[in-house]
Amino acid sequence: AFETLVLAGLKADQALVAINSSLNLATVGGVAIEQAATTLVSVGTAIGYTAEGFDRVADVIAKTAALSMSSVETLSEAFKSASSVNRLYGVSLEDIATSLGVLSNLGIKGSAAGTALKNFYKELASSNSESAKTFKAMGLEMSQLKDSAGNFKPLLEVVNLLDDGMKRLTLAN
Repeated sequence: AFETLVLAGLKADQALVAINSSLNLATVGGVAIEQAATTLVSVGTAIGYTAEGFDRVADVIAKTAALSMSSVETLSEAFKSASSVNRLYGVSLEDIATSLGVLSNLGIKGSAAGTALKNFYKELASSNSESAKTFKAMGLEMSQLKDSAGNFKPLLEVVNLLDDGMKRLTLAN
């Protein structure tokens, strides 16, 4: 695992910090420590964490696996596609993990879940999409889904806005 971390670009002192997170994720997730290390480096760095933040990444992944019908292995696969929604749309690690857990409970796992989540945010972000037309029919503006920095609001807020909009939608719309 140490070699995996160093080959991923971590300095020796960073790899020493990250090795404990890797070991904890491997133990909880029932995966090889090398796989846990690879997951932490790829997910953590894609979302902007340094080695010191890998504990947080490991905790979020482990908790999502425990509370959903997913596993550390399938979440690792899903995050390969989904972690880009953080950089592109400002979605938090926790919201990405929650969404992947929900998709897993619906039977959509691994890379299919990651791709579905990425496409969901891509559609929401497009002002020329069918979603934008539907939002308008619901009396919503796309800007309501985003904060002042242009990032998507937390998932629960987005879902509540969509729920309120759906209540205003009529068959005529």
